[in-house]
Amino acid sequence: MQVTRQADRLRLAASVVSIGTFDGVHRGHRDVLAALRNAGRTLGLPTVLLTFDPHPRAFLQPLSAPRMISTVDDRIALLAQSGAVDHCLVLPFDRALSEASADDFVRGLLLSRLGMRRLVVGANFRCGRGRQGDVDYLASLARRMVMPSSPCSCMPPMQPAPMYAVRQRKPAA
Repeated sequence: MQVTRQADRLRLAASVVSIGTFDGVHRGHRDVLAALRNAGRTLGLPTVLLTFDPHPRAFLQPLSAPRMISTVDDRIALLAQSGAVDHCLVLPFDRALSEASADDFVRGLLLSRLGMRRLVVGANFRCGRGRQGDVDYLASLARRMVMPSSPCSCMPPMQPAPMYAVRQRKPAA
């Protein structure tokens, strides 16, 4: 797995992308990673996992930011062990990124730099200023402007209950 810590250093003609913090790389994350790898194999494209350091809430709301389970380097090691990721892009979450609209994020980074042909994310995924880019919004955006022949592919809600890193962070009683 190739690790890149600046968006301008990674440029791909086409890829399958997943985005998230992936703190702890729990069962729900492993499901997303398996779907990422399967989509990459099906389409014959490299896989890209985009993650952030620091956690977006640590930048936006430092007092309510979650305590991280793993360091960014530990997350990278766990992602590499999964075998699902060809490229891991670790972006610094900063003011510019926090102010980007979902459209700008998709066009400016996912399409122009990563050549995204499919997006694989969990059902609770959001991106863009104010978390405007939810799964439905991104699917609509994909149909409108991005990839009409390969719409946004998102993980269905997990049954019976999704796994969230928040649950993993709580100490055992």
